[in-house]
Amino acid sequence: MYFAHDILSGNNIVIKLERVEGKIHTLGHEFHIYAKLKGGTGIPHVHWFGREAGFDAMVVDRLGQSLEDLFVHCHSKLTIKTVLLLAVQLVSEFAFWDYN
Repeated sequence: MYFAHDILSGNNIVIKLERVEGKIHTLGHEFHIYAKLKGGTGIPHVHWFGREAGFDAMVVDRLGQSLEDLFVHCHSKLTIKTVLLLAVQLVSEFAFWDYN
């Protein structure tokens, strides 16, 4: 995973790479999940997905801190308030999913 800046749009982006010849292939699945959840709160916009130079690659918007960044920032302890705020975000997003 690489953090980058799109000089044309001015947006911060993430470039995710996965070796085509590797044992683990999850990037294509992740792309399809983002496509199904497109437009949902907190779901990054996928700018490009494809194969380049022996890698599956995906370029998505960087939304901000990851949960891991938050966890480290909070010294490996999340307050009950933080956990509840995260839970509310997750539950409210699930309520709008189209299961068809």
